[in-house]
Amino acid sequence: MINVSENIERKVFVIFELSADGTILYFRNSLNAFFKDLNPVGRNFFEMDFFEDVQEFWRRFNHFLKGRDTVENFNFTLKLRNHLIQTRVMLMRVIERSNAERAQSIIVDIRSL
Repeated sequence: MINVSENIERKVFVIFELSADGTILYFRNSLNAFFKDLNPVGRNFFEMDFFEDVQEFWRRFNHFLKGRDTVENFNFTLKLRNHLIQTRVMLMRVIERSNAERAQSIIVDIRSL
């Protein structure tokens, strides 16, 4: 079992890029020792059990997706191998335009408090 010390908790830094339906398009993290076997690209973010209350995170994600704000910040509890870590989550809207088509994705930046 991994012992998550306060020092490690301060270093949690994870970035996801999600499609509107929650599919993980990109993943980067600072805790390779903890996420080394994780390859979530192509999977649904909300089925990966990262958070203590995934339904609340889904509600916040949908609210942000339907709104007009470009950035939203909130605190949330991350589950890391049976440990709960308080984090700050930032959602950022990304809109790409190419060949007269518009694609939207959401960047999810997660950092320890």
